[in-house]
Amino acid sequence: MKKLYARFCTTLLILVLFFTYGASQKSILFVGRDNIGDWQSDRDLYDSLEAWGYAPEYWESPEFQEGVGLDYSFYDGAFFSETVDSKNMARFGTTDDYPLPCVNMEGWTAVETNDRWAWLSDYTTELFQTADAGGTEDDKTIIIQDNSHYITEIFNVGDQITWSGATDATDIADNRPVSIKEVNITYSNKLAVAKSHSSMADFWTMLTVDEMGASKNKMFYWGVNNTGLNGSDNVATDKSLGTTEFFQIVKRACEWAFDDAGSSTSVNEHRDLDGFALVTYPNPASDRVTIRFKSNGPSSARATLYNISGQQVGKFQQSTVPGNNFIYLNADEYGAGVYYLRLEMNGDTEYAKIVIQ
Repeated sequence: MKKLYARFCTTLLILVLFFTYGASQKSILFVGRDNIGDWQSDRDLYDSLEAWGYAPEYWESPEFQEGVGLDYSFYDGAFFSETVDSKNMARFGTTDDYPLPCVNMEGWTAVETNDRWAWLSDYTTELFQTADAGGTEDDKTIIIQDNSHYITEIFNVGDQITWSGATDATDIADNRPVSIKEVNITYSNKLAVAKSHSSMADFWTMLTVDEMGASKNKMFYWGVNNTGLNGSDNVATDKSLGTTEFFQIVKRACEWAFDDAGSSTSVNEHRDLDGFALVTYPNPASDRVTIRFKSNGPSSARATLYNISGQQVGKFQQSTVPGNNFIYLNADEYGAGVYYLRLEMNGDTEYAKIVIQ
């Protein structure tokens, strides 16, 4: 009877956490190219936003463009996938004046000048994608230029980060380079440059803007190309090529733009101060899940994994050291689905949602 009662209480707690978690999720306008799942990178990024605690609503880019009079008040942020048709997202800035915090993997609108896509035009300032040219293997790598920003502080200046796991040069070749050229604008942060353009001072691949025009919303831009994430323009042979580091950066960009991470009101910053700074990655996962948490000193941590029905499916215990500690899960030992991790240490408890696919 005691075991049955304990299991009932655990299940009830998981369900309460699940519904509380859902109720507190921020609604994100997610714009992709076609039907969700037609492009693997759209599916991966959409699922990742869900796993990170957001509630994305998927719009096809033509549908978004046609949505004249779109009521943005339903959303807390906007996420543009790399696959979107540039001309179909132009209205977000040129018509609707950047109405939401934005994380943008595409970066360009329909204003075409000298065979380039212009973006962030507010009459006096512009960004341009580089002119048409064949890509190289170096386009799969970025070099960190500024690690004082929340998004990139997990790296060192000069680190070379591979964002695409493509192994075939044809995955990048014959596509435009992934850099952004600045024209008459001072950005808040120029975070990284493509390795292929590392010697060109006015070309950047990743940057943030604290506000644009009349909008006071945060903007993050990373110029990637779809073949580096999908591996093919042929949907039938789509592959998932985004690296763990790619998703780490995107996650932190979402936290910065949507949750004000890195400021004194940051949800994540408070978690770092008051909790274990519990992080799971990659999430979703299909191979190995890394669970990272902080400890103030030698102790003992106990992690318990539950399925969505509240059944315990895994249990782990290990001694801790000061600073970051790690627990590793083999995702292939569990079925695809949603799980909740309970981490206990020194009488305190934190939970994390893990998606296995």
